[in-house]
Amino acid sequence: MTDRLKSMYNKLLDFSRIHILYTVMPKVMMEPNHHIFAHNAGVLTLFKKEIPPFSKFNIESRIYTWNDKWVFLQHRFVFDDGSVACYALSKIVFKKLSGKTVLPKQVFELCGHDLESSEIEERRAHNWKIAQNMLNLDQLVQDTYPWSAKL
Repeated sequence: MTDRLKSMYNKLLDFSRIHILYTVMPKVMMEPNHHIFAHNAGVLTLFKKEIPPFSKFNIESRIYTWNDKWVFLQHRFVFDDGSVACYALSKIVFKKLSGKTVLPKQVFELCGHDLESSEIEERRAHNWKIAQNMLNLDQLVQDTYPWSAKL
């Protein structure tokens, strides 16, 4: 994987995040009177295969799961043969102009999504068990060992 290509992943994910948010939540994203804004709070990227220069691939994105604060978007970089080069999770939070967090459930409902389906809740709960591990990475900033420690 070339360094130039590695540096492009997050840039391409920016476009993918924008696309899915505008597609799934157009009311919030395009109607300014709601004063709700989506903020990217982190990305986890798992590289599985090299994407050779000039290769054709698509980025697929979807709503993966959410809780009372976070929405996780799942992305994958897919070759034409269906093989996946990279998986990524984006952690999104919705905020009012005042800085107050808006619950993802409220955002989905404002955009006309019915969350009462047991299938949706089952998938959300299952995926949350995996995504919540990304939140544990916030403990990296609480490392009590000095940076100067050997090994």
